[in-house]
Amino acid sequence: MAEREGHIFKLISNTSNSGTGGYIGKKGDIVVDSIATPSRVIGVADGKGKLIAVDDISQYTDLIKKVRLGIAKERYARKF
Repeated sequence: MAEREGHIFKLISNTSNSGTGGYIGKKGDIVVDSIATPSRVIGVADGKGKLIAVDDISQYTDLIKKVRLGIAKERYARKF
């Protein structure tokens, strides 16, 4: 699932040195717990391999809500 709902889950490159399968997103990409079957939003990528501090993500709240809604819709659709 490299791209869903526009640019929300866009992936850049595999950078996992610890075996976790992580990816680095562009600044502002929404980070989820699983690319294949996301169930929650983890945070917002800073573009350098870390997350933007909670105090600094207010400009991304609409995008976070959109991702959460997409996750909820998928979860609901899988039940039926």
